[in-house]
Amino acid sequence: MDQLSVSLLSNAQTPKDKARIQASCRKEAGGWLNALPSPNLGTLLDDSTTTIAVGLRLGLPLRHPHRCRGCGESVDESGTHGLSCPKVAPQGRNSRHSEINNLLKRGCGSANIPAILEPAGTFRDDGKKPDGLSLIPWSKGKCLLWGSNLCRHASRVLPQVHLQIGLRRRTIP
Repeated sequence: MDQLSVSLLSNAQTPKDKARIQASCRKEAGGWLNALPSPNLGTLLDDSTTTIAVGLRLGLPLRHPHRCRGCGESVDESGTHGLSCPKVAPQGRNSRHSEINNLLKRGCGSANIPAILEPAGTFRDDGKKPDGLSLIPWSKGKCLLWGSNLCRHASRVLPQVHLQIGLRRRTIP
């Protein structure tokens, strides 16, 4: 970590701020800023989405404090309650999960790698099913297999963990 990041981290007031700063210091954290804005790839952000993304990254107030219409809890100005609300978050989480998988599939298509979503017959030992599979070998004669996971209750577990950004890669045995 550079000197500025260490200074920001030491001055952070809450566990939420510490997690935000630690996540922002990761090498991959600024990747979205370098994405080519393309509606065909799903990487074109409208003004509202850009405002929210920058506000979350910088820890700026995004909402007026109010009561959540879904669960009745108090919502602070950070705008993060909707990411973990048991009543509101599932709809957004499911659409974000689908968007991530569609983006990966379109990315494979852009690279001329045919792929399918939710492939049949690829269950793992733990009963989980992958979200996508390349139809041609990716590396060493093995296909690319992916699964995406979204954090459901970040604001509830923030004091115990710090957020990390990354991808995990697996191949079919």
